[in-house]
Amino acid sequence: HAQLAAALAGLGRDAEAEPELRTVLRADPRDLEALFNLAQLLWRTARREEARGLYARFAELAPPAYAGARRLAAARAAAPAP
Repeated sequence: HAQLAAALAGLGRDAEAEPELRTVLRADPRDLEALFNLAQLLWRTARREEARGLYARFAELAPPAYAGARRLAAARAAAPAP
């Protein structure tokens, strides 16, 4: 599901990618790739409140190797509502 979601999102097919990412997260709520990708998709589609929650969770779970993504996630999690 994660690979399909990434491919769909890459093609701009967010409406199809979203349920695939949610399926991955139901099976493994700690899947970092799915957390980050769903947060990105939600941010891109102006669902910022839900995206902020996912970014915050990603920032908490991601190991140091994900430093760049952690910084982006932390910044977006703290971003004010539009």
